[in-house]
Amino acid sequence: MKIEPVGLFATPDDMKALQDYLALFHGSEAIVANTCAWMAWNLAAKLTNPEPFPREHEEGYDDDKDPRVNGELP
Repeated sequence: MKIEPVGLFATPDDMKALQDYLALFHGSEAIVANTCAWMAWNLAAKLTNPEPFPREHEEGYDDDKDPRVNGELP
C-alpha cells in the first residue's frame, strides 16, 4: 500500500524534527498533539506492515490462533 502525503501539513525531515515540533506544545495542547501524532504513526505502521492475524479488538480475533498468546512470537 502506498500512502500519499496530505498537502495541508508540513512533513518533518526525520523523527527528531517531529519530536522537536511536538515539544513546542504545552499542557492539554501537548497531550492532544502527541496523541494525534502517535495515533497517526501507529496507523501508518499498521497500513504499511500489516499483521497476518487480527488484533484483540478487531473482527475475527481468536486467541487460540494468536501466536502472541500462545508464546510463538517474542
